[in-house]
Amino acid sequence: PGSPARAECLAAVLVELNRPLHAEAAGDLAEGTADEDLAAALRMRQAELTPDPKQSAEIFWQLYRAGRLPKSHRNRACEAWDNAGQPERVVEVIEGWLRQGNRLYQPLAFYLEKAYRALGREIDALRAETAGERSHWSQPTRPTTVRGSGWF
Repeated sequence: PGSPARAECLAAVLVELNRPLHAEAAGDLAEGTADEDLAAALRMRQAELTPDPKQSAEIFWQLYRAGRLPKSHRNRACEAWDNAGQPERVVEVIEGWLRQGNRLYQPLAFYLEKAYRALGREIDALRAETAGERSHWSQPTRPTTVRGSGWF
């Protein structure tokens, strides 16, 4: 496990699984292996290739819950959850990531804003919308006291 030859072999298989019609084959291969790393990589490819948004979202969710969703696929997973109408999953994953001290960036800020709006959390949506301009996520929100008028 973890050898360069094995990594090359996996990469070659993933390159060949490159069309929506290969999604089922990727899933079958994942089911047929006892190797958790290999199964996760194949399930990831299945999620990427599956044309059904709800099925793709469910596969990404299973990978996330199993601790097998790599950072490199976080954007794609959020896109899948968004396409499947699952804003609560987008919020859970991104908020958890932010609680770990990570910064919000695009396109995650876009997916988070959209998810908050779908859940009726307008203030949070506005914070996500402006995340690219400045980080509201690194410090708790406090009311700002305005003194005087103008710039000074």
